[in-house]
Amino acid sequence: MVTASNGFKRIHPTIVIGLYCYMVYLLPDIVLGICNAIVRGILGMELELPSDEPYLSTSLLDFWGRRWNLMVTNILQQAVYIPVRSVSESLLGTQKWAPVPAVLAAFTVSCLMHELLFFYVACVAPTWEVMWFFLLQRACLVLEFRLKKFVLSPLAPVALGSLGTIDNRVCHGHSRLVVLPTTCQERRRC
Repeated sequence: MVTASNGFKRIHPTIVIGLYCYMVYLLPDIVLGICNAIVRGILGMELELPSDEPYLSTSLLDFWGRRWNLMVTNILQQAVYIPVRSVSESLLGTQKWAPVPAVLAAFTVSCLMHELLFFYVACVAPTWEVMWFFLLQRACLVLEFRLKKFVLSPLAPVALGSLGTIDNRVCHGHSRLVVLPTTCQERRRC
């Protein structure tokens, strides 16, 4: 994680955490968009974009499955979700509950990979807060899926999903469980 600790010392910590959240949210698209323009200019090739306008997500399912970090989503789907769902279908004998362990497995692998990434890139010893963030996302995803099945209004799922996505991703979980561990200097060991 990029730190500008000298300049941020005069800014309130809550504002700094908010800035980190938006940086993590927008930086991959900006950096890879610039790389895409350079590669297109030099080689004439178009690179796959990492995200598909995640700020327009209508739900957590839309955010995680169709808009955020598409390359990792595709890898996790092929390497974890599909095999676990196949095994779950054969063990449970039904397709209704087979996605639940498959989603749990995909988010668990994502948890472990993020902890490893934070360890190597940000020199932050594992605190497992990032893991809790992804497990919280998984629980909210299952809850959202179940709530949408029981809501009768066609507009209610979109309204519920949009508010839930913004509130859950930006305001609560992301700032407390992903960004905050990287800003705590006493946890650094590298």
